[in-house]
Amino acid sequence: MALLFKVSVVVAIHIVIFISYNETGEFARYYLPISVILWTGFLLFLNFGLKILKFINKYLAYVVYAAIYFLMCLTICFTMPQKDRITVFEKISSGQFPNAKTLKRGIRKLGFKVENIPVKKLKKINRNIGKTLNKLEEKARAKGEK
Repeated sequence: MALLFKVSVVVAIHIVIFISYNETGEFARYYLPISVILWTGFLLFLNFGLKILKFINKYLAYVVYAAIYFLMCLTICFTMPQKDRITVFEKISSGQFPNAKTLKRGIRKLGFKVENIPVKKLKKINRNIGKTLNKLEEKARAKGEK
């Protein structure tokens, strides 16, 4: 796996957890970049050893990478600051999962605008998707007949 891919997975995991549980309080602006830097450094530190392991057995290396990412998720869930002082792990284990409103608020906290798609536009998009699928089916049938 390329190093850029590994770093992007680290960043993506942090962003997904932050968007899902975004009631982080004042320390989140420090926690997220520091955590990303520390986990990236940890992966860079292990990179050479994992390359050797990948040379020996690539499937075992993928299992180790998955274990590292799982460990990272657990660590973030236990250490990410929350306003109510309840860890993300405790929230997940008690069944407090994010809803659409929470996700939109988290996306807004990251600085992106979240706007609702008007119903007319959504219907037009669905119609165009249907037309495209019909065309693809016709092309597949035409190739099958030849």
